[in-house]
Amino acid sequence: MADASSNIISKGGDAKMQTGVGVRSNFDPDKEFVANELLVINPPANFNDVVRKLNFVVIERFTFQGLGFGVARLRVPPGMPLAQARSVLGAEMPGVRIDVNHRYDASQGRPPQSAGSAADQLKKGGKVTSLAQAAIGWRDVPPTCGKGIRLGMIDTGVDVGHPVLKGQDIEFRSFHSADVSAGDNEHGTAVAALLIGKPADSGLGGLLPGATLKAANMFERSATGANAGNAMSLLRGLDWLIREKVQVINMSIAGGKNAALERGIAAAVERGVSIVAAAGNWGRADMPAYPAAIEPVFAVTAIDSYEGIYEHANTGTYIDFAAPGVNILTAAPGGGSKRQSGTSFAAPFITAILALEIANGKGTNAAALQASLGKVVHDLGPSGKDTTYGMGAPQTTPKCPG
Repeated sequence: MADASSNIISKGGDAKMQTGVGVRSNFDPDKEFVANELLVINPPANFNDVVRKLNFVVIERFTFQGLGFGVARLRVPPGMPLAQARSVLGAEMPGVRIDVNHRYDASQGRPPQSAGSAADQLKKGGKVTSLAQAAIGWRDVPPTCGKGIRLGMIDTGVDVGHPVLKGQDIEFRSFHSADVSAGDNEHGTAVAALLIGKPADSGLGGLLPGATLKAANMFERSATGANAGNAMSLLRGLDWLIREKVQVINMSIAGGKNAALERGIAAAVERGVSIVAAAGNWGRADMPAYPAAIEPVFAVTAIDSYEGIYEHANTGTYIDFAAPGVNILTAAPGGGSKRQSGTSFAAPFITAILALEIANGKGTNAAALQASLGKVVHDLGPSGKDTTYGMGAPQTTPKCPG
């Protein structure tokens, strides 16, 4: 059910109307993990002996060639609580990092069916080929914009046959567990189309339609039928993207702090890859969303067309930038479209802006890129970086390769 409430959001003394256009996610990252499983990072030489002695079962061992480390996924002994299992295992392998197999959420709000968007009114003063481009003030963008840029995304599945994605330079692979079915492709189709969709008369279309996109699915159907992604599948996707030499990876997902994910993000950044992630839709200030809260991931919150904050967006010191994410026209599987809200749909805007920065010679150092974007932001909150809008909303003119 859509939330029809509205709030007055005060930004630097100016009151802005922000209409409630979604439902807050009830995802609790502290309670979302795969039951009875642990992840062991870089298992030591005595690993097999320890596992056998303690009655753990090795589900799989995987070496991530692109990331440069390995992970073993274990099933804990029957009846043993996960906390106890971590403690027992850790005592036998001191110094080895062990964590649960966290689940991650591809949550989004649902705007009212009758809601419009101020972005629809931006098709003035220049040719606008998609409402996504219009939403950040990009005009006269050539259909080849992004040529030579290699983007990655980790999300749900993607309907590569959607009219705005068909014929685009996109490769999709799924990294869900072999013994279950893949999740749906709704969320990933929307994100992929925002990144590289070709323009359509409906207003659909992506920010960088000329770019290459490598899309990794990490979501699968849980026992209850829910769409669920986990840390191990996320790492498989991340490893593939690193080996495919992408430049920027979009992660419109959110979940708990995970040691294996932190190691994977660090390895990706060491290899010169920028990571952009959604800030989360839990409406919480006390519960950071990961991977967005991992340094130096670019954490993105969502604003509406009047620059009001999305009412269900997380807040916190980890927020870096704000971008359009309320009532966004998105592609829907099967060839359709619908409006959606959430920080998930704001992240692709920063992904595209970062990709252009890198393509135009700004380097790959995360701190330097953040500083560069910080020079072109519209500061939406108190002066400087704040816990609601981060540094603000970058305002750039696209210098398109290709």
